[in-house]
Amino acid sequence: APKDKGAGVYVHKKRGEVVKAGEPLLTIYAEKEWKLDNAIEVANTKQAFEISGVIIERYTMGRW
Repeated sequence: APKDKGAGVYVHKKRGEVVKAGEPLLTIYAEKEWKLDNAIEVANTKQAFEISGVIIERYTMGRW
């Protein structure tokens, strides 16, 4: 949430850590209730993804 300084996600577990039933995986923060509602809907309906070790584009000397 780069534009909304009061928003974000806290991930409670690291990759490979055991998660017990009832333990939270993440906490979502938002400054406005409707934004929190939208974030919760997305979290509940979208598939998770992982990005690691990939450079999509490199920024060098003022150019992409």
